[in-house]
Amino acid sequence: MPVADRRLLALAEPKAVGGTYGVPWPVRARANAVAVRAALHREQLAGTPWSPRIGRLETMARRDARRRRRSFPAFSPRRGGRMIEGVGELGPETEAVAVYVPGTGTNLDMSHVNTDVAVDLVEAGGGRLAVVTFLDGEFPQDIMADAGDPRFADAMAPRLVRFCREVDRVMEIECPGAALTVVGHSYGGRIVGTAERLGLRADRVIYAESPDLGVGVAGPSDWRAPGPVRRYSLTAPGDPVELLQIRFGLRQRGSHSDLGGGAVRLDTGYFADGTPVYGTRGHGGVFDRDCGAFRAMLAVMLGGQVPLWRERRIRARHTGVDRGQEGRVLPVLRRHAVGLLLRRDQDPYGEAAVLWEGPERLTTVPPATRAAREEVGVPTDAV
Repeated sequence: MPVADRRLLALAEPKAVGGTYGVPWPVRARANAVAVRAALHREQLAGTPWSPRIGRLETMARRDARRRRRSFPAFSPRRGGRMIEGVGELGPETEAVAVYVPGTGTNLDMSHVNTDVAVDLVEAGGGRLAVVTFLDGEFPQDIMADAGDPRFADAMAPRLVRFCREVDRVMEIECPGAALTVVGHSYGGRIVGTAERLGLRADRVIYAESPDLGVGVAGPSDWRAPGPVRRYSLTAPGDPVELLQIRFGLRQRGSHSDLGGGAVRLDTGYFADGTPVYGTRGHGGVFDRDCGAFRAMLAVMLGGQVPLWRERRIRARHTGVDRGQEGRVLPVLRRHAVGLLLRRDQDPYGEAAVLWEGPERLTTVPPATRAAREEVGVPTDAV
């Protein structure tokens, strides 16, 4: 189809064109740009002068200097809203592409948080990395009410598998030899794990603060990857998600693994202010640009040396982690009984300080195929 006809079709049928797999990404992005403006117009006509939805749609429709390299391969304003957003360039200089799947509480109105993560990764990658945020489905919205419900992961996992196949096809054309990394954060880790059971294709997978290995996944042997995969995990010490990891049998006494040996556990390190990535702050804080966990994930995507998990003794206001407590049920239950119930109004995980830590150990993540030929890795001044 001639380029002019594609443009006319995108304008005439934005919903059909923007949501159809197999249509070239630039055409889908053009159609979804029309759909975003149409959704914004409908919200404005509804009579609400300002709402989170209007604010978000205005941002999506507007191009600013920092986010000029954005596109939307998928978009729907229905219910909580769905979208797939691409940040960064896909081209000859691209060495890696990351697909980021966020967790509980994700919806269109608050999706700027996910965009910020993508922008930070792309900027830290120095033009060598493109990031796609995958919000093409309904996420659980409440930690207590529905974060344990498997139906969200069951519904989204097949879409993720299909989308990553499309990403592969685009990469073969735009940036052959680049590495594909899929990142699942919190409930997003459950979605990614479920997708791995269904045959997700990726070069690298990162499980960040993941509660389990996926719906219907009892162990790593249940994953059905079509090719070799390097898997990594990060769980901040004292993060309440460890309660679920213990519940699903992923934490064993005497083992430092947070996913039952299914992934190489990396160190979450420290925030820019020198405090450890710990507790409830650490759950989402792993994506703070200046923290150790962020640098570790960037190194997995681009290749380089990454610190392995190291044991620490940490004391916070009303909680803490002692040496030798990994995988022990009672210390974990006591810690979070205080943190989530008895002292939850007193910032129980705050003012964390490290009293002791084990020696640093490093592992090397190989660069992408193209990067390997050029012998490059993570820029030393990336973050």
